[in-house]
Amino acid sequence: MEKILQDGSTKLLQDGDKYYLEYDAGSIVMMMRRLKITPEEAKAIIKNPDLIDDTIIDYQDRRIYGKLLWPEVSKPIFGENDQSAER
Repeated sequence: MEKILQDGSTKLLQDGDKYYLEYDAGSIVMMMRRLKITPEEAKAIIKNPDLIDDTIIDYQDRRIYGKLLWPEVSKPIFGENDQSAER
């Protein structure tokens, strides 16, 4: 997967002829999601990166949030040997 552009923590990715937005959907804790978008939406975002958030919101309004990437992409807040996560 190739990163086309990044705006803050949000990335536009390309995998062949498929496009994805990878974004943090968490409010308190990081929760990365990968949302498949159309090539037309990707081209519009490339021309105007300000459309990234509007595109994500449009999908969320339709209750489409994308694949949850935890734990593949996101890293835990605590280290592997840190027991404080269990308290």
